[in-house]
Amino acid sequence: MNKWKELELYLKDHPVTDPESCQKLFQGSAGYLPDLEFLIIDRLAHLIFVVTYEPLLPEDLSRFVEVLEKIYPGHFLRVQERGNGPSRDVYVSGAVPQQIRIRERDLWYLIHPQRGQNIGFFPDMINGRRRIRQYLKETEGIKKVLNLFAYTCSFSVTALDAGALRVDNWDMNRNSLKIGAENHELNGIDISARQARFFSHDIFKSFGKIRQNGFYDLIIMDPPPFQGSSFSFKTDYPKLIRRVDKWLKPGGAALFCLNASNFDWKDFRGMLEENLPGIFTSWEEVPSPVEFHGKFPERGLKTFFLTGWEVRENR
Repeated sequence: MNKWKELELYLKDHPVTDPESCQKLFQGSAGYLPDLEFLIIDRLAHLIFVVTYEPLLPEDLSRFVEVLEKIYPGHFLRVQERGNGPSRDVYVSGAVPQQIRIRERDLWYLIHPQRGQNIGFFPDMINGRRRIRQYLKETEGIKKVLNLFAYTCSFSVTALDAGALRVDNWDMNRNSLKIGAENHELNGIDISARQARFFSHDIFKSFGKIRQNGFYDLIIMDPPPFQGSSFSFKTDYPKLIRRVDKWLKPGGAALFCLNASNFDWKDFRGMLEENLPGIFTSWEEVPSPVEFHGKFPERGLKTFFLTGWEVRENR
């Protein structure tokens, strides 16, 4: 049996569960089909978003598209090739819209199927958003949240829906924050009331301004592992971690995230412990759902949720 027939049979066992939500259809690195370990297939509402880490021959691409259109009729399709150089689209359905609404739990977000390498939402962060929601629902007195590398602000939408009084969203990309503002409005959050604020500035040139707006009850740090010349996690993430005592209230909490394949859970925890200018009394690993795991889960998304902040010395 060839690999595309095997994939067809595999996908038949993964029918659409909720047409408006996100769903992991195939995680090649999990090793279910050894000949297709280079493929990742996600469904975001009516979009099938594929990432291939190996070039597809024209006949393979044609057969692959045929399989997806057969199993998931009525869906748009985008196939993106990633490798050592810039990502590129190798197939896009002719009628793919500029934006699509997706739902996670009872909240809505916009994705942009034709916008760059990333389309505006990361489904694998669902447990991080769930943990933030749970914490804000269960903890009294939470008022202010700092959301660094906010991207399109899914954490902010979740936090405000769960009862936060204000979220400050920081990201250099003005267009991403604009989409973030639209995500708030999509969920009935009036941004004119300044519950959500948006700062399109270089975080590393804004430490003082961030402090002026603090102290915060909760800090979220979700940087990309690399962002051109502006961010490299091994050298720049520690600089942010060392600022926690300048931004976080005693007793506060923080969510630290990292999606770097060459840094495992132990490495990440070591980075946090080495650079925190104080202690958190409780540490919790927040893994992504098992369907997002490959053969080596430690290479994927890593998230720590820390509570009970105590400063070692006077600020």
